[in-house]
Amino acid sequence: MVYDNIGNIYLSEKKLDKAIPFFEDALQLRRLLNEPKSIASTLNNLAVAYIENKDYKKAIEYLTESVAIFEQLRLTARIELRKYFLNAQIASYHNLILALVKNKEFDKAFHYIELSRAKQLAETIAKDANLTTPLLKDVMREMNDSTMAIVFTAVDNAEIIIYGITKDTVSVVTESKEMFLRNILNDIAIRELVIANSICMKSKITDVFIE
Repeated sequence: MVYDNIGNIYLSEKKLDKAIPFFEDALQLRRLLNEPKSIASTLNNLAVAYIENKDYKKAIEYLTESVAIFEQLRLTARIELRKYFLNAQIASYHNLILALVKNKEFDKAFHYIELSRAKQLAETIAKDANLTTPLLKDVMREMNDSTMAIVFTAVDNAEIIIYGITKDTVSVVTESKEMFLRNILNDIAIRELVIANSICMKSKITDVFIE
């Protein structure tokens, strides 16, 4: 649609005051025409603009709706279309995770990281069971005093979100994809990055595992 295309051009140029109205017009028209797939896509585009504009609460609202629409489309689609809708949904999940981290809602962000992974796994084995995902507090409770877990989002995002989790503390940092991929070649650099940003460490970390 023309409105979406123009909005994306302005978004790429960081002209958010111009991009957002075009996305909003596109969304209004998509809703009027009752086009669920296009509604979900436009919601994602609009949310990205709001993330850039640092309006994280509005971005979270739009992305939550986008994820829900893609989920319904995925579950009711023919088998050959399910992967397409899953990939679109995962893109919205990634943006939702970023918005939640920016808004300092770390527990929710962690939940969506695990949920998106679970959905990918369920789709891979062609089985939609009732998905269960671990809560951050449960992960922390099960850890011993000398271990840190490092969890990061998929590397197809512009920004990578890295969780450093110990029994008592949680550290969350964001890093550019380019820098992350450079550092991942030497995972010691990743460990040092997360450990250095951990808050109020109560004990020395002797074991680190990466998910």
